[in-house]
Amino acid sequence: MCAARLAAGLRVASAAMALKEMVAQRGHLVVDGAMGTEMFARGLTAGDAPERMNLDVPRKVQEIHQAYIDAGSDIF
Repeated sequence: MCAARLAAGLRVASAAMALKEMVAQRGHLVVDGAMGTEMFARGLTAGDAPERMNLDVPRKVQEIHQAYIDAGSDIF
């Protein structure tokens, strides 16, 4: 197995363990939703690639994620 595949597998396993620990501690996790709806509310127009917002207006994307954090999301 090549080193890159091994490293990727370890990251996945580590993330899975972290999620299991969070669920064990809290009993539940809150996940964000409606990212596209939030992007449209901040200026994305039909036909635009949502990924472009990361390059063109990263502040707006950060605001969306911050709003989910402020609302109590554990995963976004």
